Amino acid sequence: MIKKIEGDILGYVNVDDVEHPFLFDNSTYKLSLYPLSAKCGSMDVNALANLKKVIGDIKKPKWIDAVDLKGVTVQGYNILFNVSGGYDIKDNLKIYTVNYVYYYEHFNDHNINGLSITGEDIDGFFSHTKSLDMNCTFDDKAGTYKNQSLKAIDIPKQDGGTFILNGDGEEVFCRISLDAYSFLTMAYDIPDKKMESISEIRVGFSDSIGIKSTIECIGLICNLFRFLSYRLRVDLDEIHTYCLDEDGIAHYDGRIIIRDISANEYVSDADLCIDENDVKKSIIRYDDIKEHTADICTMIYNGKISLEHMTSTYFRRNSYNQARILGILTAFERAYNNIYGIDTVRGDDYVNFKNSLIERLNKGKECYHGKQLKWYKDVINGIKKSGISYSQKVYHALIDNQSTVEMYIKNKYEYTDYKKIADDISKRIGKLRNNLAHNNKLDEMDANIIFDIKTVEELWYCMYLRHCNVPIENIVKAVGRLFKENQY
Repeated sequence: MIKKIEGDILGYVNVDDVEHPFLFDNSTYKLSLYPLSAKCGSMDVNALANLKKVIGDIKKPKWIDAVDLKGVTVQGYNILFNVSGGYDIKDNLKIYTVNYVYYYEHFNDHNINGLSITGEDIDGFFSHTKSLDMNCTFDDKAGTYKNQSLKAIDIPKQDGGTFILNGDGEEVFCRISLDAYSFLTMAYDIPDKKMESISEIRVGFSDSIGIKSTIECIGLICNLFRFLSYRLRVDLDEIHTYCLDEDGIAHYDGRIIIRDISANEYVSDADLCIDENDVKKSIIRYDDIKEHTADICTMIYNGKISLEHMTSTYFRRNSYNQARILGILTAFERAYNNIYGIDTVRGDDYVNFKNSLIERLNKGKECYHGKQLKWYKDVINGIKKSGISYSQKVYHALIDNQSTVEMYIKNKYEYTDYKKIADDISKRIGKLRNNLAHNNKLDEMDANIIFDIKTVEELWYCMYLRHCNVPIENIVKAVGRLFKENQY
């Protein structure tokens, strides 16, 4: 396995066929290129040409594409920096903002057969203690343990399912697996020994892919854990890539460092004061979803699950302002439309009438031109998108998911009749959503409204997990743990 480079990374990088010494600061994700000599300005002999290249035609403004800069580290590793197209100049140094870094030993950065990711959230998802076997004997008279033993054990890899990635223009099957292992650590001059354990998630590719598709896969896994933890800031610490030799043996010869904007966001004192155990426990676990892990990845990859309404950290999940509430309600409606469709609770007669009306209107397009044709198409699209009201969607989802959300509702409301409570919740939420959407003055938010919003958040998860065929009892445990509705 390739060794981790501690601290800043030094080496040489090729820019416009010229090798420059570089320093990469991994705390700021800034790449500094040093001049080739002490002479001021020696680095930018072709400064005007470079400026024209970056700016281009001033009459046609466009985004500056990210570019790859390749080089070698002082340790002898190949290295690739993906940087923003522009750069700053300070003290005669070119300074780039780095999106990700990939350093590796093999010659080809398009020869990646899989990746491995570890971190705190991986441990929360798939406990590293699975690789430990502890035995102890209790002394009843003394009231203490008299014999204790801790042993590292091998466990079979657990299957997380398969999803498809459009890697480099071709479909690549990505197989998820989970593993945990333990090892004994000791220093030469220190007699103390320590047993450590770690969990990892692996993604194996059916064909070798390039670094850009690998980064896309890592982003998908990152979004998976955002979904599982209901927060944008996730801890994916170590990212390794591997390639397979002729005998099918994996060689872990690459490491990736990614700049994650959400993880680098300012963290308040309140966030730092919360119990870390609460954060680690508040996650959907592998035992809850198992092989359906890949089904969630597929829905995220296909744009069926949106994460924009999530907060950056665990602590901020309990803070509700108008923008976030609207985001939560919008996310629910999108999920409902993706899972159920807009005409689910309508009868067949209505659906058939609607389709026949649209078909007839489409035949009349030839009679209109210009603006009138545009208006005509707008009318047709309006009919296509017309459906039940927001409150009806909430009510239908609550009734359809009663087996999963009923326990959470019992925890929040004075429980009498489920359908009556579902009707009350849907009416309050429908009114709230319409007021927010039309910027109307909001009524004072009481406890029931807060409970209603939390119920919609939980319902959002229950709908998706049911759609991914996760067993009902597992959904109840997983979502209950995520929102602290029970003690699972």
